[in-house]
Amino acid sequence: MHALSRALTPLTLALTLLACDEGAEAPPPLERPQYTVAVMAELQGGGNIDAIDWAAAKVAAAGGIGGQSPLVVAWHDTRGLTDSEQLRLAETLALDDEVVAVLGPSSPGVMLQIASMMQRVDKPLVSFTSTSAAVLRAFGGSPYIWRTTLTDVAQIEVLLREARMAGARRIGLLTDVGPTGRSFFDGVPFQARIDGLEAVTTEVYGATDEVGPALDRLFAADVDQIIAVPADIDSLQAIAVGLRPHRDAEGFPPAPVVLADTGVDLNITLDRLRDDGRKLRGWQAGHDPDSGFDAGLSAFIGDPRHPHYSAAAHDALLLVAYGLEAAGGATGPALAEGIAQAVAGRGRAYGSDTDGVAATLAALRAGEAPDVDGATGPLEYDPAFGVDPVTGTLRQWSTEQPPAPGSVGLPYLRSVRLGGDAPRADWKRGPSAQSFRAPAGGEAGFEPPARRVALIAAVSGGWSNYRHQADALALYDRLLAGGMHPDDIVFISPDDIADAPQNQAPGAVFNRPGGPDVYRPDAHDYTALTPDEFLAVLRGEPSAARPTVLETDAETDVLVYLAGHGGSRGVSFGAETTAAGLDPDAETALTPTALREALCAMRAAGAFRRALVLVESCRGGVMGSAAFDGLEAGCADGPLTGVLALTAAAVDENSLAAGYDVGLDAWLGDEFSVAVQQRSGDGGSLLDLYRAVYISVAGSHVSAFNAQHFGALDAVPAAAFFEAP
Repeated sequence: MHALSRALTPLTLALTLLACDEGAEAPPPLERPQYTVAVMAELQGGGNIDAIDWAAAKVAAAGGIGGQSPLVVAWHDTRGLTDSEQLRLAETLALDDEVVAVLGPSSPGVMLQIASMMQRVDKPLVSFTSTSAAVLRAFGGSPYIWRTTLTDVAQIEVLLREARMAGARRIGLLTDVGPTGRSFFDGVPFQARIDGLEAVTTEVYGATDEVGPALDRLFAADVDQIIAVPADIDSLQAIAVGLRPHRDAEGFPPAPVVLADTGVDLNITLDRLRDDGRKLRGWQAGHDPDSGFDAGLSAFIGDPRHPHYSAAAHDALLLVAYGLEAAGGATGPALAEGIAQAVAGRGRAYGSDTDGVAATLAALRAGEAPDVDGATGPLEYDPAFGVDPVTGTLRQWSTEQPPAPGSVGLPYLRSVRLGGDAPRADWKRGPSAQSFRAPAGGEAGFEPPARRVALIAAVSGGWSNYRHQADALALYDRLLAGGMHPDDIVFISPDDIADAPQNQAPGAVFNRPGGPDVYRPDAHDYTALTPDEFLAVLRGEPSAARPTVLETDAETDVLVYLAGHGGSRGVSFGAETTAAGLDPDAETALTPTALREALCAMRAAGAFRRALVLVESCRGGVMGSAAFDGLEAGCADGPLTGVLALTAAAVDENSLAAGYDVGLDAWLGDEFSVAVQQRSGDGGSLLDLYRAVYISVAGSHVSAFNAQHFGALDAVPAAAFFEAP
């Protein structure tokens, strides 16, 4: 954890000599005699380190910040550190008054937590390797969190566009659901639906020995192309090995396999990937090959091989330098705003070579607004959300042929430049561009029910699932505000977050940042039920262990809300992670069949008039889809009438969290649930509610099921299920 005394002494000496030019008018003194930028990175093999050194050398040649104060880099090697050790290192840097900004970290697993920590102490964090879409959802609009490489959202768009242009219609996705693969797990099905592709078959691996069998299943599913997401070097090797039995005589698999860029340095394992004639292609975030960056860095370090994030690492330091100059040398909040000010400039662009950096720094010092450039290209960011660059380059590589004579590393086939005006399916900035298709309705006409009841259940516990319990509590609060009596609501939740040790607001629960406390300790009827017990409560079947159940009759309208992790087998009771929710065992899964049969039994017994089922889970659409034996499969004697399901996601995609709270270090809600609560009081019909929620949820396709057997959605007020008669 000790900072390496890496050789910036010559740079400091150069700055001192430049600052002592007796012929120049002395600039006003700055806040500090020197500015220290800490870098958390794996220092083995140079590359990114050398690129940051090169950027520092350019700043030094320009005279430093304000023409007088050195920019010093403090190196911290994270190689071999666990996530908790990296967090402790980050905490040390956050509390170090000498450190004005932090670059890194290398590990995507700690990025969100480190970002929260740095924002709390007003210290900018600039990552040059993290690409997870969750960072934008968590910190969009914050001037403290920045990245200099393209987000996975942009890469997913390119991957699917290229697949479509190659004639692929059925996509296979091989990924993990950890910090590396989650963006692809969330985003590929979503973007594929927008792009009009027929289907996405997803296989999730948790360990490297699961990669080969997952590939076997994908090839057996007759997909046209496979997008493979390596979590690390080991899983990358496992992908290559898993392809061996599927290669033809020329080394090609039956469907093209394209490797996504997850920050793995392929140069480390390139020779092994070429062994045995393996034919692999993939994409990497990089820079314009004609920019001169490769030759310049190679000349600076005397080595032509360097990681593909080197340009982004170089730009991370420049971003801090430009922010310091725009802020007049001030740090803290002023530096954060200085970075935002610098990247907003649209004046003259001077370039990113040594002379260009000097000219840019001088222009910012003079109060001008130049268009700042980096080695990756123009450093342009969305003016409202920041965080992610809106321009960048993706480079396609291949092992199908050896590199050209005299070249080192991956042979690149071509580059794709994403401009600032390119369309992007951003999961936080706006909703899906796909047009809304209204569900079919039945006969018009509505009479208010004699009674309304609700069954609300959050079925996952633990701090990491804060949002599920907060969603349930907020809905309970919404129903009380609508006039429903507590006795008409059965509430199920683990109740383990209000008093959790991690809770920085003890005794309180929030569903959106800055929102009201929605915790009601007296709301909880049960803290844990099995799926069978849940269905017994729904059917109104009391027992000694669960005396509180729904009391309904033929004139009752019923609202059922479920929040938790899910997969193709249904909603998982007790699952604490996405991976666990994807594959629950038989005892913990509330299956589409079980829910449908319970509602069919209630319908046959005349136990309700209408029912609205809200499902907040990944793959939530399976609870309604006839293909999974959900509600639309109907009952033994015909359709399941009078029941509508709205799900946060379709059968092949995932729902996304919303409202990251920096102080609590937790996601407070889910996009679908928050939208339902906010729009249910608009005064419109169920059709209006569906339209409004569909449009406002950007990370998944909110889906309606069984509408054709429910009745006319435009004739039923949304308030029928959210407010007392």
